[in-house]
Amino acid sequence: MIVTASSSWGWRAAARLEARPQQLRALMSMLEMLETDISYGGVPLPVALRRIGRTLPEPAGPLARDTAARLGGPRPVPVAEAWRLAVDGAAPRSALQAADWTIMTDLGEVLGASDREDQVRHLRLAHARLGQAIAPAEEEARRLGRVWRSLGLFGGLGLVLALY
Repeated sequence: MIVTASSSWGWRAAARLEARPQQLRALMSMLEMLETDISYGGVPLPVALRRIGRTLPEPAGPLARDTAARLGGPRPVPVAEAWRLAVDGAAPRSALQAADWTIMTDLGEVLGASDREDQVRHLRLAHARLGQAIAPAEEEARRLGRVWRSLGLFGGLGLVLALY
């Protein structure tokens, strides 16, 4: 049981590392879709976020849906506050790091607060910053994923040997 539990722990840690690049890509997709809706469609932000939130996986989908709900709820809040609250709610459930969420939080400060061209420029900047984080995240997942799996297995075996 000890070896199984520690191996499971190692596999979960490795899976979290491997989920980060996928989640970064989901956020990048959300930004691309939002850019399209803002620049070409002229769709209101809550409507665009609601539609985008239905199509994307964690953490992008819940982030968009939560922001849209806060913007269009019975007591609407400013865009920056709605975005920040949605980021704060999505961050603990994701595999993303604090630096990744900082990019998204910074975007929320300007979203809905300026003209269309400026918002598109900020969306593209955030997209590029997230894109730069993918290669290191993939390398970290490749390199440290094996380490966590091995650590889980051999740590459990070492604990079993120490107990006997």
